[in-house]
Amino acid sequence: MRKTLVLPPLPPPLALYERMATIRAFESTMEVESKAGRLPGTFHSSVGQEAVAVGACASLTDGDQIVSNHRGHGHFLAKGGDVYRVMAELYGRADGYSGGRGGTQHMAGASIGFMGSNGITGGG
Repeated sequence: MRKTLVLPPLPPPLALYERMATIRAFESTMEVESKAGRLPGTFHSSVGQEAVAVGACASLTDGDQIVSNHRGHGHFLAKGGDVYRVMAELYGRADGYSGGRGGTQHMAGASIGFMGSNGITGGG
């Protein structure tokens, strides 16, 4: 007998737009911080890719796990990451998701189902 796949309901369009706007504001702010030399290491912005992250994560359940690439901040935030903890991670602070050790390319948050990102360009 076939099982029926039941997808979770999608958030309303305005909620999706708000997530995209939050990711854009976050990425734009962090890009300025990086160019000013206030972030350790490199920074790969995902500006312009917000809809992909939000759309991909909108149909996931809380139990779903994902991995991302070197531009994974948007995916992390779209999956439910806390803006302040992601920002703390990028600044290398201990209150970041990976204790400030993962930085922009190796951040992980098992509590939200974000199992990490690949820092190798083209490796995701």
